[in-house]
Amino acid sequence: LYRSAITIVKNDDSLLPIKNLSNLKIAAVNIGNGKPTEFAKYLSYYAKIDNFYINKNARYNDFVKLRQKLLNYDLIIVGILNTNNFNTKTYGISENTVWFLARLAEQKNAILDIFASPYALNKFPNLEKVKAIVVSYQDTKPAQRASAQIIFGGFPAQGHLPVSTKFCSSGIGITTSRIRLNYVRPAELNLNKIYLQKIDSVIASAIDSGAFPGCQILAIKDTSVFFYKAYGYYTYAKRQKVTQQTIYDLASITKIAATTLALMKLYEEGKFDIKARLSKYLPELDTTNKAKIKIIDVLTHQARLYPWIPFYLHTYLPNTKTLNPKIYSAKPKPGYTTQVAKNLYILNSYRDTIFDEIYSSKLLRRKHYRYSDLGFYMFKQVIERQTGEPFDKYVTEQFYKPLGAYTTRFNPLKYFPKSQIAPTEDDNFFRHQLVQGYVQDYGAAMLGGISGHAGLFSDANDLAKIFQMLLQQGYYGGKRYLEAKTIKLFTTKPFKKSHRALGFDSKSKGEKFSFAAPQASLQSYGHTGFTGTMVWVDPKYNFVYIFLSNRVYPSAKNFKINHLKVRTKVHELFYEAMGIDTNGKD
Repeated sequence: LYRSAITIVKNDDSLLPIKNLSNLKIAAVNIGNGKPTEFAKYLSYYAKIDNFYINKNARYNDFVKLRQKLLNYDLIIVGILNTNNFNTKTYGISENTVWFLARLAEQKNAILDIFASPYALNKFPNLEKVKAIVVSYQDTKPAQRASAQIIFGGFPAQGHLPVSTKFCSSGIGITTSRIRLNYVRPAELNLNKIYLQKIDSVIASAIDSGAFPGCQILAIKDTSVFFYKAYGYYTYAKRQKVTQQTIYDLASITKIAATTLALMKLYEEGKFDIKARLSKYLPELDTTNKAKIKIIDVLTHQARLYPWIPFYLHTYLPNTKTLNPKIYSAKPKPGYTTQVAKNLYILNSYRDTIFDEIYSSKLLRRKHYRYSDLGFYMFKQVIERQTGEPFDKYVTEQFYKPLGAYTTRFNPLKYFPKSQIAPTEDDNFFRHQLVQGYVQDYGAAMLGGISGHAGLFSDANDLAKIFQMLLQQGYYGGKRYLEAKTIKLFTTKPFKKSHRALGFDSKSKGEKFSFAAPQASLQSYGHTGFTGTMVWVDPKYNFVYIFLSNRVYPSAKNFKINHLKVRTKVHELFYEAMGIDTNGKD
């Protein structure tokens, strides 16, 4: 009812729903009781929003100071909350609020969202200077949730004003389209809540068993997020709870959420040929045993590459477990600016040593499936040479920023407080410290936290935008990122005897070792991560599943998450909630 009633009465330049998020600096001003709101929470699901909270009865000078803070923003969303419908006809809106909006509209792109009677619009002069106006009628949590989602296109606007005001006539109502994910309760999708409730028990048991201290789980059905929960704590000491905003180390999900995305983009632009030899793009391979390996074999992990190389072991002093001071420094200095962890920097030129080791490494004797990180180290090189940009900058500008996936970043400490990032390994082998905010993978760490096989961090919500875009055949938020045929090519198995697609993992008939639920269709695809993460997309059921944890805390040797099949069990319960049995039948 709230969704259908909320009305857009003004929408200059079709500002709503907000579309291009790439370089848009957005603030949301919540005028009410000065406390966090549901409106702010749901706005932040869609983009990086700087939320400001001010009491409606605040002093004039407080509103002046707030206006000054907003000068550098491109777009300002003003929510008028904590209202009433009393006969005084002030509707709980202060004169300072009226002044503030009038001044703001004169100099900024402002969106007014009023959670009160439409007659409250009569209190505001010069509304023609406001770019967009939303009437949400009542100050309730459901109204706040619905209105925030309409602003970003999670729901379409379809309401019409039931009365006339000084500003607009009865019957006006500007309709908009739905362009992004929305957030609903499971009942709206007719899901069986009994199976969803069982997820809580599975996770509680896993945490009690020491499989991981905490996790995030998100699930999408028919473009609606119906399950988004945070469980447990950062560590077993239980000092800090996991929240929906907690950022996790994605580990090998980097391979599909960064590297393969970039390769798909380059493929479309004619800059990357999956049938070519890798040496076409890395000519230094011409004089190695990798001169003839094919890209399609690297993407499907059958290029005879070794799984990994323990590069860090080669940086100890001879016959010790002490890091070589000629290779590392405790502080940044000329030649040592590549940060590995807190108070640990590696010789910048050691990057060349790492790639020399990859290029000169032996090949397996026969060609068969053998999962390997090494090819994705090299794909990062390919992407940077073909784009002329640093790998992290390329994927951020091409995908994460326009998608609104603002927590999806390499080296997250550059953007977020340490307290927002879950710790991973208490590393007693290499860095000798608790790793928090730095990539857990040793090789990626030695490359400064940015690699093609590991290094990406995110929360579940932002990761969902990437994979919903893929599920929607490359289109999301009013923008096309990839062509449908490209996504189909990369997510389809090219070889009958392999369960690997191009970069992605997938399902095969009778496969015994997949982390995906038995109900997952043969069209489904995804990936897991060493740190205890998983993402899986099922086009047949229009379903996306995301599981993030730090199972490597405190030790990477803890594989209880696999032994207990936690990720798979949760995945199964979602299918069962949808009414799909283990034979994949509805």
